[in-house]
Amino acid sequence: MCVNPYCDVSVLYIFNNTRQQKSIEISENTENNIFEVSASIRVHGYGVLRQVLATFRWLIAFKRCYNIICIKYGKPNLTHVHVLTRQGLMALWLKIFFHIPYLVSEHWSRYFPENHQFKGWFRKLAAKLVLKQSEALICVSDCLLQAMKNNGLTHPKSHIVPNVVDTDLFQPLQNKPSSDFIHLVHISCFDEKSKNISGLLRALKMLCQASPPFRLHLIGDGTDKKTLEEMAEKIGFETGVVNFHGLLSPDDVAGRLQKADFLIQTSHYETFGTVIAESMACGVPVISTGVGIYPEIHSPSFGVLIPSDDDSVIADSIKKAIMLKKEFNREAMRQFAVLKFSRQSIGQQLFGIYSSHLNTTHS
Repeated sequence: MCVNPYCDVSVLYIFNNTRQQKSIEISENTENNIFEVSASIRVHGYGVLRQVLATFRWLIAFKRCYNIICIKYGKPNLTHVHVLTRQGLMALWLKIFFHIPYLVSEHWSRYFPENHQFKGWFRKLAAKLVLKQSEALICVSDCLLQAMKNNGLTHPKSHIVPNVVDTDLFQPLQNKPSSDFIHLVHISCFDEKSKNISGLLRALKMLCQASPPFRLHLIGDGTDKKTLEEMAEKIGFETGVVNFHGLLSPDDVAGRLQKADFLIQTSHYETFGTVIAESMACGVPVISTGVGIYPEIHSPSFGVLIPSDDDSVIADSIKKAIMLKKEFNREAMRQFAVLKFSRQSIGQQLFGIYSSHLNTTHS
C-alpha cells in the first residue's frame, strides 16, 4: 500500500464463501509490513432470511477483525473506507462508539447514468448519511466526483487522488524491437456494456486495407469474451490480425504494453482507466474515448482523444494516431506518469489528506 512508508497500516476486509464449513472464518497475514485481517462468511437460506443472516454474520465478523487489530496495534487514529456503502456504515459505527474519524474513497462506476446501479431508497439514504459524517471524500477522477454529485452525494472537502501505478514494473522498453505491423493493445474486463469492444472490432474492420497493417492484442477475460471472439471470427479478420490472449500476469501485461505502438480503449464509461496510466508509464501513446482520467490528462503529445464512441469516429482516430506516430513524446509520458501515478506520489497525497483531517479532528 502506497501510504505504508508514512504511517502504520492495517487492512480489514470481509467476503462471502459459500463452500466453507464454518459460518465465519478469520485469517491473519502480514505482507510488506502491512497487517491484514480478513473474515469469510457462509450464508444459506433464501430471501429476507438470507439477507438478515448475512448482515448478522457480517457484523460479528467485522467486530472480531476490529478487535484483533486493536489487540495487536491499539485503537486506530483513522479509518479509510474504500467503496460505499456497507463498509462506510461500519466506519460510522466506529466513529459513534469509539470516536475514530474516517475518510471515504470511491472507485465504483455505479453512479454513471450509463451504468445506473446506484438504486434503492435505503442504499441512497445510507450512502448520504455515511458521506455526511465522514471527514472527506476522495475520488479517483473528476468525472466520478461529478457523477456522485449528480446523485446527490456531495462533500465540502472533496479530493481527486488517482489510482496507483507500479512505475517500476510499467516502464519503457530500452530496446524496442522493430516490426512490419502497428501493434495495438486493448486491456479490459470484457464487459461489453462499459468497454465497447464490439465497436473497436467494427472500427478496425474499416481499416483492414490500411497501410501499414496492424495487429490487435486483446488482454483480459470476462462474461462477454466468448461472444466477442465469435464476433471477430464472423467479421472475417485475416489470421493473426485479432488476437485474444486471455488473462495475463502483471509482468506479462507490462511486457505486452512495452512492445506495443498504442494502447486503445473505446469504453462508454470508466471511473479512472488504470491501463491508460500504465501505458503512459511505459511511454506508449494512448488512443481512447473521453472517459475516466483521460480527458483530464490528455495532451496531443500523449496520444489521441477519440471524440465519440461512434465506430467510424474510432476508425478515423486510429488512422490519425498512426499517421502521428512519430510525434508522440514517450519520455514526457513517462515523466508525467511517474509524477502523477507513482506509489510515492499517491502515498504523499493520501498522507497529506490524512494529516490535515486528523489535525482538524483533534484541534
